Amino acid sequence: MRPQYPLVALAACLVLGGSAGAQTGFRTEDRVDLFELDRSLIAVDSSGQRIAELDLELGEEVVSIGSKGRLGVASTTTRLLGFRSGDSEWREIRYRVSERNSPPTRLHLAERVALVALPSRVLALTASSPGWLEIRLGPGERAERVFSDANLGAVVTSRRAIAVSDETGFVEIGLGPNERIETSSARDSSISLATQRRLLIFRAGTARWLEVPRVVNP
Repeated sequence: MRPQYPLVALAACLVLGGSAGAQTGFRTEDRVDLFELDRSLIAVDSSGQRIAELDLELGEEVVSIGSKGRLGVASTTTRLLGFRSGDSEWREIRYRVSERNSPPTRLHLAERVALVALPSRVLALTASSPGWLEIRLGPGERAERVFSDANLGAVVTSRRAIAVSDETGFVEIGLGPNERIETSSARDSSISLATQRRLLIFRAGTARWLEVPRVVNP
């Protein structure tokens, strides 16, 4: 039988921490913490003062784990697991057979968006999405850049730029055959990508990329 003392201690810390925050008026930015304990994954949600426990399967091992803001994500040898502040259970997505040999080791986490790049698809979990969001990559297409900031994230391949936000899900724009990203920047609610011929801007809450042509001096 698994000892229950660690969970009791976590629950006590959670309640005490919530009480202290309420008394001082301090607002906790990181609402979700993840732990691997005794063949289990444990999500601690400070906003609702709850704990969600998930048992690992036989032979399943944790590859990478992290949390930030409202989200927590764990990559294992068989699946990707996510937990969101306010939820009562974990959300999973299984790897395909071809993905099991190289489970993701890098998790791109922001306060409201988590991005994970796999060889043939990109997965995202947001603070309000119904579950894991998925966009497929074409033959020979790979995620070359992945970055995120508080409310959104983006993936750049040789063929397109793909943004994701809590409000819109995935939104993409095609890149030309020889068009490459020269500079990029990510802020709380916007992402900017500059190529040799245009500036691409995506803002949280919009469902399209804004294009601004660059003036090239002769």
